[in-house]
Amino acid sequence: MKKRSSNDLINDLIDEGRVKLHKFQPSGRELWTVIGNYGDHLILIDDDYCSCRGFYFSLMRQKSSSCYHLKAYKIAKQSKKYSSIEISDYDYETFFKLLTKSIKKQIELD
Repeated sequence: MKKRSSNDLINDLIDEGRVKLHKFQPSGRELWTVIGNYGDHLILIDDDYCSCRGFYFSLMRQKSSSCYHLKAYKIAKQSKKYSSIEISDYDYETFFKLLTKSIKKQIELD
């Protein structure tokens, strides 16, 4: 089976609506996630950071400071092709705990 290019992976994430903006109300706090094959990835836009393993290993190997999730986020935001979800501030802590649990689970797959 032929390995898919990162452009194909990026386009799939965008086309499938897997780039998500979570808006918490009434605070206006925003969190971005990208739904990967094995779970959710947190995108920290101010730091150009993704919680996926690919980002970490690329950074450690000094190959790149990016990954296809981060690139998909940037393209989706620029082209306005992302899902926007409004959530109550009351649910922020629960949301973040579930997101952290998803990230931790991915790390344990290694």
